[in-house]
Amino acid sequence: MSDSEYTSTGEFSAETEGGERLLFHTTLVNLAISSRPVPVPFWQAIGDQEFDGPLPRRHAYLSVYFPVGVTAGTYPLTRDGDFRGSYAVGTLGDVESYYSTSGQITLTIVPSEEGEQVEGTVFFTALNEKNGQQVFIKNGKFNMTN
Repeated sequence: MSDSEYTSTGEFSAETEGGERLLFHTTLVNLAISSRPVPVPFWQAIGDQEFDGPLPRRHAYLSVYFPVGVTAGTYPLTRDGDFRGSYAVGTLGDVESYYSTSGQITLTIVPSEEGEQVEGTVFFTALNEKNGQQVFIKNGKFNMTN
């Protein structure tokens, strides 16, 4: 995503043990509805942390996914369930992805007819299925508004 594609305001932060950097923090965020994977439409709240350095620049992406219509509460994260997390790192077009295998998301504010806003906390273990490496997302906090 380019900066112009980030239409939400807010921030996403977490400790990322085993990730590109120990601290993930960004204000480049986006909250959007996606219909993949089908059949259940879901919200994706994503943060994009860009690192200084030579081109092409490296990025880390942290995302949480939850169903449209969810209520505030605490939910377990899994790889293929209704509530998921992901971490990815690399250059545009060459990204290594890690998917939640366990963890928890707490949603304190959820998108509704009154407004597209989300706020919550998250922690999870994420696995790269290609190389077997793990990243541990701890003390994650996010808030985004469209």
